[in-house]
Amino acid sequence: MTNGDKHNRALCVLNFSGRYGGAEKRYVTLFNRLMKKEADYYLIINRRLFNLFVDNTLLKPHKRILVFDDVGENVSHHKSGNAGSFSSEASRKRSKLRLFLGGWKYFFRMLILWLRFLFFFKRNTRRYHISMLYGVWQGGIWTWMLCKWLGIYFVYSVNASDELMVYTDIRKFFDSQYWVLQHADALDFLSPSLVDCYYNAMGNKMKGKMHVTPNSFINYTNYYPALPKKPWVVFLGRLEQLKNPMLFVEAVNFLLKENIHQEVTFYVMGTGSKMSRLRQYISDQKLENIVFTGMHSKPWEILQQSSVFVSLQSLENYPSQSL
Repeated sequence: MTNGDKHNRALCVLNFSGRYGGAEKRYVTLFNRLMKKEADYYLIINRRLFNLFVDNTLLKPHKRILVFDDVGENVSHHKSGNAGSFSSEASRKRSKLRLFLGGWKYFFRMLILWLRFLFFFKRNTRRYHISMLYGVWQGGIWTWMLCKWLGIYFVYSVNASDELMVYTDIRKFFDSQYWVLQHADALDFLSPSLVDCYYNAMGNKMKGKMHVTPNSFINYTNYYPALPKKPWVVFLGRLEQLKNPMLFVEAVNFLLKENIHQEVTFYVMGTGSKMSRLRQYISDQKLENIVFTGMHSKPWEILQQSSVFVSLQSLENYPSQSL
């Protein structure tokens, strides 16, 4: 369709943390495919996330990509900390006060950024006649109220399984799914088990139509075994607690200290908040058989020749793109 048509649709994928996971990657991959078919979709994305995808060759600039400029904004998540670790009552009180003020400071910083996003969103949805929006993670949390205001049909993608993130504290409004789950026109769950998890947490507060659309949007063409196999063991995923990358390198350390599989190369593929800790552990333990690839743009080049793929994710791991 052209810009003059009044039934264009959009995917909204936002993540202000400076990194991304499987959900963002799935829908950027979907957008790439939609563009090959010249479908009537736009992609609404923030600049930080856009740059990450472009740098990793997962997304190419396109006239149908609408980029919200958040570069230069300090939008790191406010951490609650552990007030119980302070030795005195006075220290605990000071800590609680700092946490309280820090939470509100974070909220107002995000509010200002959201107000900027509001004008960007309103201008572009009207300009390109967007009548339906599919929101992913913060792409839904930040847009549901705008869609209701502008009369845009809104579908929210429900992906998270490790933490439901249904905070009711207003200071976490811009990171919570609590409100969007109540006001979306439709909820698109990634797997059947998530429906039960969220229903147990939210009950009848979830008002939208519920769908389950299991998929990973992966092009399987490049994923085939290449012979002969090499003695490579691969861990591929976000380097976050949920994925248990530290458990992987600890297991490798055990094998190498026992002089088992010294000829094997162990790959850690991906990035995340645990990267520095993992590298420090490798250095401290003097492990030489572990290779960090970072965010690899062509993971199949390693997976094709590898002998073992390791998945250690807590809870369910469906639908794992790596698998």
